[in-house]
Amino acid sequence: LRTTVGFELRVTRGLGVLRHADIVIVPSWRDPQEAPPEALIQAMRAAHRRGARLVGLCLGAYPVAATGLLDGRSATTHWSVADDFAQRFPSVQVDRDVLYVDEGDVITSAGTAAGMDCCLHLLRQLRGAEAANRICGS
Repeated sequence: LRTTVGFELRVTRGLGVLRHADIVIVPSWRDPQEAPPEALIQAMRAAHRRGARLVGLCLGAYPVAATGLLDGRSATTHWSVADDFAQRFPSVQVDRDVLYVDEGDVITSAGTAAGMDCCLHLLRQLRGAEAANRICGS
């Protein structure tokens, strides 16, 4: 898969890998108007039911919201699509003024740089502040 920013992702496994994942990260989504495939939605719902944490970085908040797991919760996404996101998912409270929103079992982030902050937050939760600080060079 060629990304819109010039690098390629090589997919070597299918959605079945989500059956064993503790964390499912949707790094972005190529087009907010493109609905995620039903198989992806079902795989994310099943992973969540099993206890996996879902993370939607930047436009990756769209597929996460499509699962319905953000209904009644707060979320964020890239500022340029926040209004569209709010219209498409009216049951989600969009917070435009934060880098990420951690609802415990579902996390969303704003743009690319905010996605890095979100991942450092996640790393801090999983491995402690020292590990997160080593990653960012502090």
